[in-house]
Amino acid sequence: MDKDIYRDKVIEIKKELHSYGISKIELSGLPLEYWEDIKTACNIVYNEFPEIFKMIHSISFEKMGEADFAYVSIYNYEQFIFHGRPLYMRVNDVCKDALQTEENFEKSYFNGFHNIRTFKGYFLHELVHVLELSILFKGCFKGEIFQESYEDYQLSKAPMYDISKQIYNIVLETNSLKESPLDEKKYGKESFSEFFAETMAEYWELDSVEQYVKDIHKEACNQYKFYNC
Repeated sequence: MDKDIYRDKVIEIKKELHSYGISKIELSGLPLEYWEDIKTACNIVYNEFPEIFKMIHSISFEKMGEADFAYVSIYNYEQFIFHGRPLYMRVNDVCKDALQTEENFEKSYFNGFHNIRTFKGYFLHELVHVLELSILFKGCFKGEIFQESYEDYQLSKAPMYDISKQIYNIVLETNSLKESPLDEKKYGKESFSEFFAETMAEYWELDSVEQYVKDIHKEACNQYKFYNC
């Protein structure tokens, strides 16, 4: 692709993402189709959960294992004071190689690890982690700044306010989710948080989903509205 076309389209996409509230985006070399996927994923989530984008300081690359995709992490207290936003997103720099990335997605899908196999689906998964953390912060901080690192807070206090576990248990009580439908090979079995992120990504990404997926999404909307009213 012509470098000027790539540059102009990336500038356009970054401008839109900045308008959502994301402060800093450093993904130079990311294939244009993945830039488009990020924009689409953010559009989807912003339409339902716009407040979460106020939490994201940056999206940038980091060297990770070949099979990894991305993660969301939390600034410590000093960084939070400096930036004003507690979360950042990291994307594996392997994703600069679209062919390798697609092979990794296909391998995970056919090995039964994930039900999604697209860059957009994986990015949606990470945005759901931001949603979970934003609900956690709104519910626990109530506008006050916690005088320790967010990592320490998450480790010591967060289990008391496990949003993804609450959502799981509420849906479990509706009988649409009688037990976890994910076997031991699935990534969603790692934790309630990963189950939540996988399920929400499937809701947006897959053409057809089971009732419990719809119920998880509905309860996520309920939790978001409760803490953002």
